[in-house]
Formats: sequence, C-alpha cells, structure tokens
Amino acid sequence: FPWNQEKVDMFKRLWQGWDEAGVSLMLRPNFTLDGHGFPLPYYSEFLDCFAFAAERGLIAVDFDSLTGMFAANGLTLYAIASSLNLNRGRTAEAVTADFLLAFGAAAPVMREYYALLRQAMENNVTAYENSRNIEGGNWANFFIHAHRIYTPEVMLQADGLLQQARAAAADDDSRARLDFVA
Repeated sequence: FPWNQEKVDMFKRLWQGWDEAGVSLMLRPNFTLDGHGFPLPYYSEFLDCFAFAAERGLIAVDFDSLTGMFAANGLTLYAIASSLNLNRGRTAEAVTADFLLAFGAAAPVMREYYALLRQAMENNVTAYENSRNIEGGNWANFFIHAHRIYTPEVMLQADGLLQQARAAAADDDSRARLDFVA
C-alpha cells in the first residue's frame, strides 16, 4: 500500500518479463496484511493485475496474509477471492455491483460508502506517504499514520452513510451485514 499506477505498471512489466522468459508463475502477495482494520479499497488495481497475470503464466496463488479484516475490507477481499474463478475477466464495477447485492435495499448507499473510502484513500495518500519513512503500507505501523487517510471528517461521513444504509435496509440478512461493516 498504497497501490498506484506506477506500481501497477511495474508489476505488469516485471510479470511480463518473467512470462516472456517462459517461467510459470505463482502470485503470493503480502499486501493483504496492510490496513490494521482500516478499509483499503484497492480492489480495482488488484483485479487489473490479477487479470494481467492470469493471461500470462499464472499457475497458482497463495494469499497467506488474509488477516480477517472482513468488515473493513469486505469488497476488496470479495474481489480477491472471487477473481480466482467467478469474476475472471469482469470489471471492478461488475464485481462491485455483485458484492453490493448482499446489502439489498441499502446497496445504493453502500455504493456511496465504498466510493467515499476510495476517494479518501486517493485524496489523502500523499499526506500518508509523506508521514512514513519506509515504503509500503507496513502492517506494523499503518495505524500510526491512518488518520492522514481516514480523517475525522471522513470517518464522520462514513458513519453517516452506514446509518443511512441501516435505515434503508429491510429486516433481513442485509441488516446484519451492515451491522458487521459498522
């Protein structure tokens, strides 16, 4: 973390080089360690890289760093898990739409919620990066710098959207899912 176009391009360049050399490749990233319970919506970058790799020598994956931050990173983890078979070749928008179905009538508000988190990450990542002294999200100290991305204003907006989503939810499993996310 943070994923950016430069890192996506580097991943593709390195992956393609190994593929062109005739190597069979396994994807074993550590990026799922990042976040300390904070949402890191990098699913579109992941799907882009995964689709690229799947077409170029990918024979196996190992996601040994899944830390169970499902409430905070459900959409990202859904994109990762479902990309292995269900969503191969689908766009980030299609994967998002599928994921949001789990929230029933509250899906439109949850779309706003995830868009807010993504925007907060994109808008504030420079302040986050400038506050660190090592590259990467660093699972050991992300929480020390997370407030630069998830400012009090962002957290209040996110909480407000979750409250709206709960109000919009039917009395079904979607309400329990919203409680879990909250």
